[in-house]
Amino acid sequence: MGRKRDRDAAAARKWVPGSARNRPAERPAREWRKSNDECRSPSSSFDIWISSFARSGILAAACAVLVLSTLLAFRPALDKDFGFVNLDDNHYVYDNSHVTQGLTRESVAWAFTSLEFDNWHPLTWLSHMVDRQYFGEESLQNPWGYHLTSILLHTISVVVLFLVLVRMTSQPWPSFAVAVLFGIHPLRAESVAWISERKDVLSGLFFMLTLWAYAAYAMHRPGGKGDSPHLCAAPYGPFRQMGTVPFSAWVRYGLVIGLFALGLMAKPMLVTLPVLLLLLDYWPLRRLPGAGSRAQGAAKGRELRDESPGARKLSTLNRQLSTLNSPRSALGAPRSIFLPLIVEKLPLFVLSAASCAVTIIAQRGAMKVIDTITFRLRWQNALASCATYIGQIFCPIHLYPLYPFPEHGIPWPELVLAVVSLATITGIIVWLRAWRWLTVGWLWYLVTLLPVIGLVQVGVQARADRYTYLSHIGLYIMLAWTAEKLLAGLSIRSWVWAAALTLLVPILVESTAAQTRNWKDSEALWTSTLRANPDVALAHNNLGYIRESQQKFDEAFEHYRRAVEIRPRYVEGHINLGNIYMRRKEIDKAMEHYATAIDIRSDFELSYVRMADALMSRGNWTGAEANLRRALSIDPQYVVAHWMLGEALCQQRKFEDGIAEYRLAVRLSPGFSSGWTSLAQTLSYLGRNAEAQECYNRSR
Repeated sequence: MGRKRDRDAAAARKWVPGSARNRPAERPAREWRKSNDECRSPSSSFDIWISSFARSGILAAACAVLVLSTLLAFRPALDKDFGFVNLDDNHYVYDNSHVTQGLTRESVAWAFTSLEFDNWHPLTWLSHMVDRQYFGEESLQNPWGYHLTSILLHTISVVVLFLVLVRMTSQPWPSFAVAVLFGIHPLRAESVAWISERKDVLSGLFFMLTLWAYAAYAMHRPGGKGDSPHLCAAPYGPFRQMGTVPFSAWVRYGLVIGLFALGLMAKPMLVTLPVLLLLLDYWPLRRLPGAGSRAQGAAKGRELRDESPGARKLSTLNRQLSTLNSPRSALGAPRSIFLPLIVEKLPLFVLSAASCAVTIIAQRGAMKVIDTITFRLRWQNALASCATYIGQIFCPIHLYPLYPFPEHGIPWPELVLAVVSLATITGIIVWLRAWRWLTVGWLWYLVTLLPVIGLVQVGVQARADRYTYLSHIGLYIMLAWTAEKLLAGLSIRSWVWAAALTLLVPILVESTAAQTRNWKDSEALWTSTLRANPDVALAHNNLGYIRESQQKFDEAFEHYRRAVEIRPRYVEGHINLGNIYMRRKEIDKAMEHYATAIDIRSDFELSYVRMADALMSRGNWTGAEANLRRALSIDPQYVVAHWMLGEALCQQRKFEDGIAEYRLAVRLSPGFSSGWTSLAQTLSYLGRNAEAQECYNRSR
């Protein structure tokens, strides 16, 4: 009887044109309203809200407040005495021959083909060249134009972030709070005030524009009527039923891909953006509706009984896999809905993979194991850094450019506290999974930190403020929308928001301005760093370099000595300390430090050049020649090494070989006067006076 009843039910489900059973069953009005609220396009409520909001002028006023507060927070960077710092600014701007020539055919080609300084970011190089072209040669001494560009890029990003959050959520107060925290938090000072971090603010702008383009694509409604085809239905994007997708959707989708590609060419940290778009599909775009009702599940069970045994097993397996995304899970979306969203973003994932490959190739040298940083120390530091970055939102003190790894590892109390904190936050989010913004914000934070958390170590820093530039937006979303939820029942909700932000904005502006002043110049930067933490080897080394340039050699010696004392395997510290010993004519001690530098890092050409200089002072021309040839095998374009090798060869009376090295040096650097002078002197000694006179003329 049961089988007969099932067959009758299956027959009843067959399609009969015009049959009443094929029309959707009537549902109570309350249920229809609930369904409409769940699946409504955010743009529908946004259109209603934005019309009144724009009429009152509040939207423009909010943007004006964001612009004004951001400019005030970073205004110190526009002072006349605000200059470069001796932390990569020389490599990126004032000592980079490609950047200093401005926009030329050669410099543009170099920007797209260069992997210098372990990065491929052509748009960043081009932005520096544009500044040099527009602000002139004097900008290399007074770089206020470079600072102005960075501030403007960051300010635009702040405004776009506010607008895109309002567009997606129709909630102005929490959107404004997120934009304020992103725009004028003291942690932003490093990304905005440090010229070499132009890649942060430039990629950040393309990041925000990509979010805007994606929101426009996902929320678009053809013809302006009805709900979006991309919302609350099977969100297949332009990769299914291509013939039915309007051309405007393709344009919007292409804009997303184009902006994302530009962002990757500014900084590869944006590789996680496709995952963030999936999170936005979950909330606030709600392109991931919940699983079906219990009645639909029962009907699916009856269909399974009618299937063949093989098909029934396959369907059972699919159903078991679907429990990973059941209504009880954090996402609560059926697998059949989630997968098309991934397929929709395949071009973005391909771009991310390509960017990762290029970055790995570019950073092969920087990814070498630095000092004794083991993988165990890396994952311990990753956990500690995740927790520390959260704490810095509420207590942004003792900020400086580079937080070094503890020489003896992460203290266990700190590690345990970090693990407990992260586990507690995760547990609360799982418990409050109905508050979708918590899941999205937390995953946003963790995912965007993944490329820079240090599991694949690049450089010697344990963490850096600039790594929070985009990552902290997820935490700001968690805080802002939780506050909105808690204030939802208050009649004075808007007044509470206004009062809180009125108090918060001036505090953040003043704190960020104070942190920005620390980037005034190299001396201010490293003095403030040592004030915050006296055990930063890089700060001692760079401050020692400043003291040496000021002819304060005793102070420089103490800073260099302290640098290698803090970090015994600090290559640059040993070289600089050896230089001071050379100045003191203590050649043996200088050679000891140069040898130590070579032992620590055998592929650093400067160590060999300095060792050659010490050997030449002792008259050991053969040893000097060997070290210089080793340096040139590492960097064949090293001009000074070619010149010194010419000196060593001529002292061994290998004049023709020496002349060849001199000529190579001046060919690589036509303005290298020492090379022309040495070449002229050698030619004159050999009696080739005409050639010598020509070289003398070139040396002037």
